[in-house]
Amino acid sequence: MTTWKEAEAFSEPNTKAVGSNVNVEPSWQFEYLFPESYAGFGTDGMYARCDNQAGGKYPKPGCVFPSAPGRLTYSTAANPELARHISRALASGLPGADPMKPLTRITDQAWIDSNRNTVCGKPVVVEGKSCDEYPFASTEQGGGTPLRTFSGCAFTDPAQTGEIGASHCMINALQNSSGGGILGNTYRQQRILNFDVFVVAIVP
Repeated sequence: MTTWKEAEAFSEPNTKAVGSNVNVEPSWQFEYLFPESYAGFGTDGMYARCDNQAGGKYPKPGCVFPSAPGRLTYSTAANPELARHISRALASGLPGADPMKPLTRITDQAWIDSNRNTVCGKPVVVEGKSCDEYPFASTEQGGGTPLRTFSGCAFTDPAQTGEIGASHCMINALQNSSGGGILGNTYRQQRILNFDVFVVAIVP
C-alpha cells in the first residue's frame, strides 16, 4: 500500500540589509521501512539564493533558485517593432531563446556603456525612432561584432548569421523605452543579478 507523507521546512536567512546575499541549501535525512524498494531521492544542488541586491526604488529581500534561468517576455501586441526586431535577431542565430544558450546579465556600467556604444553609437536619424540593440547592452553577450541588421531597420550592415555578433535596428522610440523598462523590471522581479542567466521569449 502506498501512502503520502507531507512536510514543510522553513528557513529565514538574514537578508534585511541592502546588498546582502546568502545561499540556503536544504539537507534531508530519510528512513525507509523497506529500503530494498527505495527508488532514490537526492537533494544535491538544490539550493535557493536569498538576497537584497535586486535594486529598485524600494529594495526588498527575496529568494530564487539560481539554477533556473530567468525569463524575459516581450509581446508583439504591446511592442510590435521591438518584438519583431528581437524575433529576427534570434532567428538569425543570436543567443537568448534557448536555455542552453542563454543571455548573461552584467551590472558593470562601463561595460554596459561600451556594449551600447559599439552597437548603437552611430544611429541613423529617423524621426520618432531610436536604436535598439540585441543582445542587450546589459548582457555579457552584448556589444559583439560583426553587426547585423534587417530590412526596414535603416542600417546597411551585411547579412550575418550565427551566435557571434549583435543586431541593431531603428524602432519606435516609445516601444524601445518600454522594452528597456520591461527588461529592468524583469531583472528586479526575478532577481536576475550580476552574471545570472536568462532567456528571452516573444509572445503574441
